[in-house]
Amino acid sequence: MVSTASESNASKAHWLPDLCRAEALFWVTLLSVVLAVILELLIRGANFSLVSFGQRALLILWMVLIGCLLACFIRRLSANWPLWTVVLTVMLGIQLAGFLGAWGQMLVTGESLIDALVPSQLLSALIGSVSLRFFYLQHQQRLRSLRLKQAEFELLQARIQPHFLFNTLNSIASLITTKPDQAEGAVLDLADLMRSSLNAGQKLIPLAEEIELCEKYLQIEHLRMGDRLQWDFVVSEEASLVHIPSLSLQPIVENAVLHGVSQISEGGEIRLSASVAARGKDARTLVINVENPLPAESAHLGNSLAQENVAARLQASFSAPVSLSLKSELGHYLVEISVALNDQ
Repeated sequence: MVSTASESNASKAHWLPDLCRAEALFWVTLLSVVLAVILELLIRGANFSLVSFGQRALLILWMVLIGCLLACFIRRLSANWPLWTVVLTVMLGIQLAGFLGAWGQMLVTGESLIDALVPSQLLSALIGSVSLRFFYLQHQQRLRSLRLKQAEFELLQARIQPHFLFNTLNSIASLITTKPDQAEGAVLDLADLMRSSLNAGQKLIPLAEEIELCEKYLQIEHLRMGDRLQWDFVVSEEASLVHIPSLSLQPIVENAVLHGVSQISEGGEIRLSASVAARGKDARTLVINVENPLPAESAHLGNSLAQENVAARLQASFSAPVSLSLKSELGHYLVEISVALNDQ
């Protein structure tokens, strides 16, 4: 199986998550407090003490936050380190945080160093080992998911390509004698599409290149449908620079032609817009809309396989959420894709 760019990026990406993000720190802090509550209840039971709970929570937070800081630092240095080296380094850092926490607890409570050190070291080892195991398994699960999505995409390609290829070759054959220049242009457009199809999933390309591929596809279909097929693409400069998987939008545009414009005797226009919207202080979202007319007798939206496949491929390529919205109203069909952007 050919590996996708998203799978390649994921396999190269560190299996340790970025624990310096505000969202990650929030959940780490919350889980630390919950763990402190559980331990206090297990140890003291009905004799639950807020003072003891506070000391335990501070100890756990100290170890966990120090561990997160070390994990962030190690994540940036250890891209090519062996797995055991990363695990050992992080665990040693967490154990050091546990030792410092025990020393602080000794100063506050007056306990002996041994009495404070043993539980803190055991707790450090427990938290560190469970967390690292979880992070590693989560990374492996992501890789398996990417391979599955690539297999589904290749299966979809194998089913769709012959149908489109035969139609295009028939259109080219009808133009060879009457309009050889158009036939030559169609052959070049078809070659570009086939080349992109063979490479689909192996790399990320700027949205501007993906839009160009969609226009090549529409130019080929225009040979068959003539002026019945019109299109209008509006893409902001910022959106055009965002990288997405190759052939992410072409299946949606193809659906707009096959199930929309081609089913209407007078034809219609496909409208595509793409822009980057601000979401909060630093967050950005890529918003792509594809709209096409629907025939009057259309009673359903189909099985939306192509749209869901596109959304799955985008989700596999971006760590942030991807949302897909399908709407049918007033004789128009609208596909909206929103991709939360991290720094690329």
